[in-house]
Amino acid sequence: MIRSGHRSLKVFMTYNDLRLSDEEILNLFFVARREGALVLIHAENHDVITVLTKRLAAENRLAPRYHVDAHAVVAEEEATQRVLALAEWANVPVAILHRRCHRTIVRSGSTGLGGNNRRRETSISALSRTASRE
Repeated sequence: MIRSGHRSLKVFMTYNDLRLSDEEILNLFFVARREGALVLIHAENHDVITVLTKRLAAENRLAPRYHVDAHAVVAEEEATQRVLALAEWANVPVAILHRRCHRTIVRSGSTGLGGNNRRRETSISALSRTASRE
């Protein structure tokens, strides 16, 4: 894909049919570094989301308004920090996408690994998220 002109690759750390393991992410980082590509990552801890989703389902809280409850701040914070640490170790630029919580936005910062190796994109849902949920 990269050699045919796709210079960025978006991957997910959650969602059963889309998520990559840390091993797969690291392997992708090494390929991206070698080929000069940018990895875009939707960073959330899959296991945290799974536990919360099961709890919400058991309570019959399945309406779309509960989506944010299944995606706790800790899921985003932990996964973001893990991705940034792996990217730093692999010495590769990374873009963290769809960030919602203030602490993750601040921690992923505007300066980065080896200078400007971090990119950020804030999710529109962050504009409506209340501080009480962070």
